Amino acid sequence: MADTLIVILNGFHVPLIFVELIFGVVSIIVALFSRKIYVEES
Repeated sequence: MADTLIVILNGFHVPLIFVELIFGVVSIIVALFSRKIYVEES
């Protein structure tokens, strides 16, 4: 994982759009997951 991160930082082999897409998907999953927990608790 760390090696891959270093490669990305050194050469930017992964397009910035792809990185933003991953962050977008992760944030959506986190939002849905936290909402699910909130609904179950209330």
